[in-house]
Amino acid sequence: MQLSKAATKAIADRIVLEYRTKVLAEANIQKGKRQTRSKKAYTGLRRVLVVEDAKKLQEAEEEERQTQLIKQRRVLREIKQLEAQVRKSKRLQDKEEKQAGKTAVVTAKAALEALKDIDPTALL
Repeated sequence: MQLSKAATKAIADRIVLEYRTKVLAEANIQKGKRQTRSKKAYTGLRRVLVVEDAKKLQEAEEEERQTQLIKQRRVLREIKQLEAQVRKSKRLQDKEEKQAGKTAVVTAKAALEALKDIDPTALL
């Protein structure tokens, strides 16, 4: 398949541009300069971090991880607090049921004593 002259020239220009960019980047690195390029990093939660260079990208990703860990810890703490409240309310409910049972037993004993005091012949 033959490419047109314009397509061939565009491909050649692109190769030359990429080569010049690479050479310039290597020269800057040798001089101690960082080449800055805007990069996008996609995190797991559909958030986009835009940073200027690779080192900042790593720092931004680490900061994002730390933020996520803090949020997870906060959620876990809230879950533990809710579980503690559930246990406490269950304990109180058990105490109330036990107290109600004791009250019923005392009432039944008092009723039994009252029945013992009644003369059985008087009921007939």
